[in-house]
Amino acid sequence: MPPKQKLSESDPHWGRLACIDCHDTNITHQSTDSYAARCISCHNTHYGKLFYDWSKIFHEYNSKAAGLLENDIIQQLNRVRFHNLQMAAPMWKDAIKNTTQQTNSEIK
Repeated sequence: MPPKQKLSESDPHWGRLACIDCHDTNITHQSTDSYAARCISCHNTHYGKLFYDWSKIFHEYNSKAAGLLENDIIQQLNRVRFHNLQMAAPMWKDAIKNTTQQTNSEIK
Protein backbone atom coordinates (compact mmCIF):
# COMPACT_ATOMS: atom_id res chain seq x y z
CA MET A 1 0.00 0.00 0.00
CA PRO A 2 1.45 3.46 -0.91
CA PRO A 3 2.14 5.90 1.92
CA LYS A 4 -0.60 8.38 2.76
CA GLN A 5 -0.25 11.69 0.99
CA LYS A 6 0.09 14.70 3.27
CA LEU A 7 -2.83 17.08 2.90
CA SER A 8 -0.60 20.04 3.70
CA GLU A 9 2.37 21.08 5.71
CA SER A 10 1.61 21.77 9.33
CA ASP A 11 1.47 25.36 10.39
CA PRO A 12 4.79 26.47 11.96
CA HIS A 13 2.88 28.02 14.87
CA TRP A 14 1.13 24.76 15.79
CA GLY A 15 2.03 23.70 19.31
CA ARG A 16 4.29 26.71 19.77
CA LEU A 17 1.76 29.46 20.47
CA ALA A 18 -1.15 29.84 22.82
CA CYS A 19 -4.39 31.38 21.57
CA ILE A 20 -3.68 34.58 23.48
CA ASP A 21 -0.42 35.07 21.58
CA CYS A 22 -2.52 36.20 18.60
CA HIS A 23 -5.99 36.79 20.08
CA ASP A 24 -6.61 39.56 22.60
CA THR A 25 -9.29 38.03 24.83
CA ASN A 26 -10.12 41.47 26.28
CA ILE A 27 -11.52 42.59 22.93
CA THR A 28 -14.78 41.17 21.58
CA HIS A 29 -14.04 41.99 17.92
CA GLN A 30 -10.31 42.28 17.45
CA SER A 31 -9.30 44.59 14.60
CA THR A 32 -7.19 43.61 11.64
CA ASP A 33 -4.60 46.15 12.81
CA SER A 34 -4.45 44.45 16.20
CA TYR A 35 -3.78 41.04 14.64
CA ALA A 36 -1.12 42.54 12.36
CA ALA A 37 0.53 44.16 15.39
CA ARG A 38 0.68 40.74 17.08
CA CYS A 39 2.49 39.33 14.01
CA ILE A 40 4.94 42.23 14.07
CA SER A 41 5.58 41.82 17.80
CA CYS A 42 6.94 38.29 17.26
CA HIS A 43 8.44 38.70 13.80
CA ASN A 44 8.98 42.04 12.03
CA THR A 45 7.08 44.62 9.97
CA HIS A 46 7.23 42.39 6.90
CA TYR A 47 4.94 39.92 8.70
CA GLY A 48 2.46 42.69 9.41
CA LYS A 49 2.29 43.34 5.65
CA LEU A 50 1.94 39.60 5.03
CA PHE A 51 -1.02 39.52 7.42
CA TYR A 52 -2.80 42.17 5.33
CA ASP A 53 -1.90 40.34 2.11
CA TRP A 54 -3.28 37.06 3.47
CA SER A 55 -6.41 38.85 4.70
CA LYS A 56 -6.98 40.23 1.20
CA ILE A 57 -6.53 36.77 -0.34
CA PHE A 58 -9.00 35.19 2.10
CA HIS A 59 -11.48 37.99 1.38
CA GLU A 60 -11.15 37.23 -2.36
CA TYR A 61 -11.74 33.50 -1.72
CA ASN A 62 -14.79 34.40 0.35
CA SER A 63 -16.14 36.57 -2.48
CA LYS A 64 -15.59 33.80 -5.06
CA ALA A 65 -17.28 31.27 -2.79
CA ALA A 66 -20.39 33.39 -2.22
CA GLY A 67 -23.20 31.81 -4.20
CA LEU A 68 -21.14 28.71 -4.99
CA LEU A 69 -20.69 27.14 -1.57
CA GLU A 70 -23.16 26.66 1.24
CA ASN A 71 -22.78 29.13 4.11
CA ASP A 72 -21.79 26.44 6.62
CA ILE A 73 -18.88 25.38 4.38
CA ILE A 74 -17.76 29.00 4.02
CA GLN A 75 -17.91 29.40 7.80
CA GLN A 76 -15.80 26.25 8.28
CA LEU A 77 -13.21 27.48 5.78
CA ASN A 78 -13.13 30.89 7.48
CA ARG A 79 -12.39 29.24 10.82
CA VAL A 80 -9.19 27.72 9.41
CA ARG A 81 -7.74 30.87 7.83
CA PHE A 82 -4.93 32.15 10.06
CA HIS A 83 -5.08 29.12 12.33
CA ASN A 84 -3.29 27.16 9.61
CA LEU A 85 -2.11 29.26 6.68
CA GLN A 86 -0.43 26.26 5.05
CA MET A 87 -3.76 24.46 4.81
CA ALA A 88 -6.27 27.30 4.36
CA ALA A 89 -5.48 28.43 0.81
CA PRO A 90 -5.50 24.91 -0.70
CA MET A 91 -8.79 24.17 1.08
CA TRP A 92 -10.41 27.30 -0.36
CA LYS A 93 -9.07 26.59 -3.85
CA ASP A 94 -10.23 22.97 -3.80
CA ALA A 95 -13.70 23.81 -2.50
CA ILE A 96 -14.23 26.50 -5.13
CA LYS A 97 -12.74 24.37 -7.93
CA ASN A 98 -14.80 21.29 -7.04
CA THR A 99 -18.01 23.28 -6.80
CA THR A 100 -17.31 25.05 -10.09
CA GLN A 101 -16.58 21.74 -11.82
CA GLN A 102 -19.75 20.20 -10.39
CA THR A 103 -21.81 23.20 -11.53
CA ASN A 104 -20.29 23.03 -15.03
CA SER A 105 -21.07 19.30 -15.22
CA GLU A 106 -24.69 19.94 -14.27
CA ILE A 107 -25.03 22.61 -16.98
CA LYS A 108 -23.87 20.28 -19.78
